[in-house]
Amino acid sequence: NDKEKFSAATEFAMRLAFSLLLLTVSTLQLNLAQSLEENENCERLPGGFSLGWSVNEALGGIHFNLSASNFSPGNWVALGISRVQTGGARMDGTDATIVSYDGSSVNVQDYHLESKSECDIEKSTGVCPDEIFGGTKDLVNAQGTFADGTVTATFFKAFDTGDQFDVPVGVSDNTFIEIATGPMSVETGMPMKHASTPSTSLRVDFGRTPLNNCVRVVPDKDLTPIPAPVLEPIPVPSNPELFREGYTMSVSLGCNIDAYWMPLNGDSSEISMVIAGRTPGWVGIGFSKSGFKMVGSDAVVGWVDGNGSKIRPYRLKGQSKDQVVLHPKLSLTNKSASEINGITTVYFTRKLLSGDNPIYPNDITIFGAYSDADTMGHHQCVSSSGLRLNMITGQRIATSNPSTAHKDAHGALMVSFGIFIIMGMVAARYTRTVGASDTWFKLHLSIQIVAMTIGTIALIIALDMNAGQHFKTVWHGQFGMAIIALAWLQFILGIIRPTNPIEDEAKSNLRVAFEWVHPNIGRLLIIAAIVNIFEGINIGPWDWWMYLLFGLILGLLAVVAGIMEFCLYKRLKTEKRF
Repeated sequence: NDKEKFSAATEFAMRLAFSLLLLTVSTLQLNLAQSLEENENCERLPGGFSLGWSVNEALGGIHFNLSASNFSPGNWVALGISRVQTGGARMDGTDATIVSYDGSSVNVQDYHLESKSECDIEKSTGVCPDEIFGGTKDLVNAQGTFADGTVTATFFKAFDTGDQFDVPVGVSDNTFIEIATGPMSVETGMPMKHASTPSTSLRVDFGRTPLNNCVRVVPDKDLTPIPAPVLEPIPVPSNPELFREGYTMSVSLGCNIDAYWMPLNGDSSEISMVIAGRTPGWVGIGFSKSGFKMVGSDAVVGWVDGNGSKIRPYRLKGQSKDQVVLHPKLSLTNKSASEINGITTVYFTRKLLSGDNPIYPNDITIFGAYSDADTMGHHQCVSSSGLRLNMITGQRIATSNPSTAHKDAHGALMVSFGIFIIMGMVAARYTRTVGASDTWFKLHLSIQIVAMTIGTIALIIALDMNAGQHFKTVWHGQFGMAIIALAWLQFILGIIRPTNPIEDEAKSNLRVAFEWVHPNIGRLLIIAAIVNIFEGINIGPWDWWMYLLFGLILGLLAVVAGIMEFCLYKRLKTEKRF
């Protein structure tokens, strides 16, 4: 009969909705696994090593990515480029990048192999950092991470650094390299004799047609497990002109903002910096000594207007405009700014120990922000997370990134919230004839409880993620809070609803009002949630597939609702005949 058909259609619709939710989660996990393996070039090497690289002709060098699995604290792994390029690699004279992990941080350094012995600093012999021999540190944006027994390092190196202790790297012919690993000396902190090398010599064509041979495949049970994937290098801003001016250290801060600075050493008392943002308005950089906390940070902001350039130091005392005040103790010199082709570039020199957040070069957190306005005011975009750096080496300090994890969790939960409130509406409208008289209500209430739990957790994560800073956009965060508030209002209205009259009793005015207000607030809530979820996907930013997936889920739910609406129409039409 019609009731059995309708019940079967309802069960099918609910199963489909839950399947779509599971598909969302599994696809998100798959995308994360794939994104970790994206490299322009990558080769897996014997011994559990992986080497990835990307050639950057504009900057005149190569971004490298070195990974070693089954790695233990107190050890090192090295990429060596042989000075002898005929007959195989030779250790003596090799130019090496050595990555070590002491149990708390990963260190990436430029070494020269003068001989096969351990480094003797007094005699300047053995395997030592370049500066021991009078050379220079030539690794740019060197950084490393350690997780689950795998150490990974990324760095940029020029084709020809001009340092006599470095080996020029070409992209038109094959290059002999060596990969090795061994223990670090507890007494000296220097590398000791290597424990293994994957081969006496390996040849790599760095200028080959891009090919990634590190893509994960599912191995047969008899094969050796594939080592962890090579992580994608951090994007390095491309500005050859600033490189030539001496701003050889650089990092991207997000929001289309790049930061550059001249190399520092342990004796530096000031830092010369450039910040460049794709905006005709102001661009700024913040400094925090206590992690990514906007409130309490120091900032340098610059812009160009009709009266020339303005570069000013600020103290961020709070989130409102009147709490962003000029900072008399933040010392700036050599200030200038330009605006060319929609890009604002700000130059300044800052005293390292000035301000409330002195720059200790081996550990400082920085972030960027901008606005298209030429007067100081609310930003249009701010870095979604701070960048903790060692500004001497340009190395990102290995640390967890709660902002990114929070953002992903918040986004996934809000997508689920949107799906569940739609399912709740479907249950309320189309399942009234299924089971006992109150079955539809119990189903509706259960789904809405799940939706409110998910939405509230997502809001808590968002508030924690933005503690100490503004919401990233002008309206997404505020709109989201309004949606959750409206959802709670809707939920409470459903709980304290006026009693439905029995049999032929007349409905009270409150009941009539409730039956109009409650479903229409629900419809408004669904529309608002869908709009804000798409905006959240946009500012995440999540990949195009997330737009497609969420749109596909909405489309399928709309088709299911349409079918059930048609079934409901036919049933009501049939009942009217009798």
